[in-house]
Amino acid sequence: GKTAEGEKRLQESERLQAEAVEDERRQRTAATLALQAEVRMTEGDYAGAIDLWRQIATARGDSAQTQLRLADALAAAKRFSEAAAAYQTAISLNATAEAHRRLADLFDALGRREDGARERARYVEKQLKELEQRAAGGIR
Repeated sequence: GKTAEGEKRLQESERLQAEAVEDERRQRTAATLALQAEVRMTEGDYAGAIDLWRQIATARGDSAQTQLRLADALAAAKRFSEAAAAYQTAISLNATAEAHRRLADLFDALGRREDGARERARYVEKQLKELEQRAAGGIR
């Protein structure tokens, strides 16, 4: 009885340790890819940066920050409809107000004034909420 229970606990411990090691490996890989993507952006290699940001989203799961950087790379590559979709995905993942501002700027550049005005209003609204939360001590 106790031997079987001890064996079961040992297996569970080994499984959890293996998961932790794999998670750490994924995080390191994503960090390395993010650094490479930022370098590509500064070099003007937007296609390379786009590919890397997509790899990062796959490696560590989608996040608002990853989608924002992907959108920035897409916008820099003048792939505006894809950039708008990535900004919208970032917003759906609870990105900061900044995502609304960037999307508004993109819409403005595309001549989509109403969409730009709507996103700018959302930016102001979310920015005010973030500032209120920060003032109350309730934001990261």
